[in-house]
Amino acid sequence: MNRTIWLLLAGLVAVLAIPILLGGSGLIHQLAGFPLWLFAMMLGMILVCWFINGLKLKVLLAGHAGPLGSMRAMAIMMAAEFAICATPGGTGGPLTLMALLARRGVRPARTTAVFAVDQIIDLVFFLSAMIGMMIYTASPVQSMSDWAGC
Repeated sequence: MNRTIWLLLAGLVAVLAIPILLGGSGLIHQLAGFPLWLFAMMLGMILVCWFINGLKLKVLLAGHAGPLGSMRAMAIMMAAEFAICATPGGTGGPLTLMALLARRGVRPARTTAVFAVDQIIDLVFFLSAMIGMMIYTASPVQSMSDWAGC
């Protein structure tokens, strides 16, 4: 519990220090004007996406990691995503996933396959989203009222 409080305090200091270092005190006034409901909604969307990624991990493991709860799966995926972002070239992601799943008895070959399939699923999703946005922006229909025939 003590470590959690220290981590939260360090995170709060970093969140406040980075804008001050990059933009000076003027940026703090702009951040104070940012709608709190919009910030809460963005944070909620991030948590939902992490939860969905945790569920995807549970499906990909298909019970090979023993009884894996949804929150534990979400925590494993969060750790792997943070390791991807924190290491050069994202090399820490698969290693973190291997280490965390090895504790649950999953062999490194299966973990590597799970990581590869997870990345391919993400790639297909974002490729489809990008193609959909490209078609939408290139099409002459730009509003929902055009779709409804109004």
